[in-house]
Amino acid sequence: MRTSRRLSNDANLDYTVRMALQFTTSYIEDSLGVFRYYKKLAERAMEQVTDEQLFEVLDCEANSIAIVVKHLAGNMRSRWTDFLTTDGEKPNRNRDSEFADPPTTRAALLAEWEDGWSRLFGAIEPLTDADLGRKITIRGEAHSVMQAINRRWRITHITLDRLCCWRNILPASTGNR
Repeated sequence: MRTSRRLSNDANLDYTVRMALQFTTSYIEDSLGVFRYYKKLAERAMEQVTDEQLFEVLDCEANSIAIVVKHLAGNMRSRWTDFLTTDGEKPNRNRDSEFADPPTTRAALLAEWEDGWSRLFGAIEPLTDADLGRKITIRGEAHSVMQAINRRWRITHITLDRLCCWRNILPASTGNR
C-alpha cells in the first residue's frame, strides 16, 4: 500500500508525494526511505509558499515555517554529527537560538535545511542492521541506534505535519511556487 499526501488543491499542479514502497527487510533501508519521503514532503510544501510566507508568523503563539526549518536543521546537526561517538545534544548547540532570527532568505534557509539532512543521511547510510543495537547517548541518556532513528522519525513527522498544515493555512501564493 502506498501512502500519499496531496499538497496542492490546484488541479493543474501535481504535488502528490508518495511514500516509497520498496520491499525490504532492512530497517536501515526502510528508515532512509521514510526520511527521504518526509524531506520531499516538506520541500514540496515550502515550494508552494512565497518567500514572504516562509517567514510569516500566523499568531503570537506560532512559529514561522522558517523558524521550524531552522530548528529541525539545528536538531539534525546536533543529533547526527558524530552520533555514534558523541552525545546527540552537542555542547555548542543553543536550542533557544533556533527559535529566533531565521536566515533572511529562502536560499540561506534551504542551505541550513540541506546541511541538517546531509548530516542525517551521512550518519545513517553507512550503517547496517547489525548497528541497530549499538549504544549511543542523547542528553546523557542511553539509546540504541534503532531508538535514535525512531525518535527522529517521530519528531520529524510531527514537526513536518505542522509545516504542511501552515502551508494550507497561508493564502495561496501567486504563481503557486
